[in-house]
Amino acid sequence: MKGLLLAAGAAIGLSACAGASPEEVTPRLQQATAVAIKAPDASAISIANPERFPAKWQWRATLDGRTYACDADNLMRLPSCTASES
Repeated sequence: MKGLLLAAGAAIGLSACAGASPEEVTPRLQQATAVAIKAPDASAISIANPERFPAKWQWRATLDGRTYACDADNLMRLPSCTASES
């Protein structure tokens, strides 16, 4: 029974992320980016082209003229960003 409840909770959590509006997704991606690049102010980060895949998110972030290619798992955990040219 406990396993069933955990699976149901996980399914609800995943569906909540899948149906999230851009107004809900952007702040979460800004925060994930700030963690990955160790930026002190997540609100100063611009997010572009967020895409959700079955197991991960991908997006581009810009801070102080630098652009980063970023990704995280489907719950926006374990963020990783690398500086890119465009």
